[in-house]
Amino acid sequence: MRPNSLARCLVLIIAGTCARDAASAQVGQGATECLSEMVIFKGEPEPLKVTLYQNQAAPAAVVVSGVNGEEIAHGQLDNPSLRCDGASGIFELTGNGPELVVVGQVGGKTLEAKIFRLQGHKLVEIFHWTGWGFKIQKFGDRSVIAVIPLQYGALSQLYIWEEGQFKEASDRFPDYYIGEIEKQRKIVGSPEGLPAYSISQACYLGARALVYGRNYRAAKSLCEKALEVAIHHPQIVSQCSGSMARGLDPERKVASASIRKTLEEIANAEKNHGTILRARSPDSFRSGYSCR
Repeated sequence: MRPNSLARCLVLIIAGTCARDAASAQVGQGATECLSEMVIFKGEPEPLKVTLYQNQAAPAAVVVSGVNGEEIAHGQLDNPSLRCDGASGIFELTGNGPELVVVGQVGGKTLEAKIFRLQGHKLVEIFHWTGWGFKIQKFGDRSVIAVIPLQYGALSQLYIWEEGQFKEASDRFPDYYIGEIEKQRKIVGSPEGLPAYSISQACYLGARALVYGRNYRAAKSLCEKALEVAIHHPQIVSQCSGSMARGLDPERKVASASIRKTLEEIANAEKNHGTILRARSPDSFRSGYSCR
């Protein structure tokens, strides 16, 4: 988007390597400038410069400055290991902008995201999240935060600004989950080499996404098929290894009970015209059976 766009929110998505060097007293010696844009902020008489800095010896920083270089506001990530490639965009996130969204790296695979608001010439943090994946998703003229909390065993979660805060609104955008539903259907349809708990988890995740769109019939069909697979499929394997494997019947039994529980929740949701199944952690699908 154009730097002088009148949109209210600036989003910086950081994913590569810093490109330009900059000397900045505000962010410490050796800081590297990763991105710099002039942006028109609501309530400001003239455009302000937003600069993102990387510094291996100090936390990554965001600096908002005036046209003459004077610092207006300053914010930091918790962790200095920020990767950046300059990818940027201007979005409406809250309708009350502006907000600055910065995504950095925490450890080998986890992301950190912070959202700052320019308020009274201060950057105020209004959202902080860590997890596996983060992006801004457009739905018509509305921007939604989409996060993936874990690498495995979890659906994406969607957040919108409502009543002065970001709230989960996954069930308001059921079409977003079409790809994730197909992924769970493939697991149930081709379970060869998978343990029984993976089948019960696929039933739950697929059903949860389908219930977002009140597609109760499809959710029930998926889990009924998963139940048959968990009980009878000959190529299901044990979640235990070597001498710890004690036969598949106990694992099939635990998975079947989990699937029946999901079917009950689907029925209750349909009865109440609901869109939410009770949250379950990925570990809960394995915890009913011990390899010891």
